[in-house]
Amino acid sequence: MADPPDSCAEGTQVVNFHGDFDDDTPPALDETSFFERLEVESPLDIKLRADVPGRSVLFIGYSLSDINIRYLLFRLANLWKQAAHGAPRPQSLIFSRHPDPVQEAALAQWNIRMIAASGERPEASLVELLERLADVR
Repeated sequence: MADPPDSCAEGTQVVNFHGDFDDDTPPALDETSFFERLEVESPLDIKLRADVPGRSVLFIGYSLSDINIRYLLFRLANLWKQAAHGAPRPQSLIFSRHPDPVQEAALAQWNIRMIAASGERPEASLVELLERLADVR
């Protein structure tokens, strides 16, 4: 597994964008719900749009096979271009269960580095990554 960046900032927040067990809202299962989700206007989406220009983000449980994440990353990249005025964008990370050179190259265009799980137990690799990120702080 690749080394995490040395830029973990104080005030790190963990945000789950797909809900949790305490939320009674049903997941997007039909086409209408899916298209509504693509509007990217929920309070958490607004938070993400506000946080991304100045912070590194670690995406866990996403891949470019999900149209939602591709669209979100596209929108965030455009937001950065408008807000940054040429400033370097903080590098973000995406944790993947498997290495994928095609996705890795696609993510690089948005300054997102893929960190792939090593070994047969991706959950152990994720725990290792999170511990290493905590040690960087």
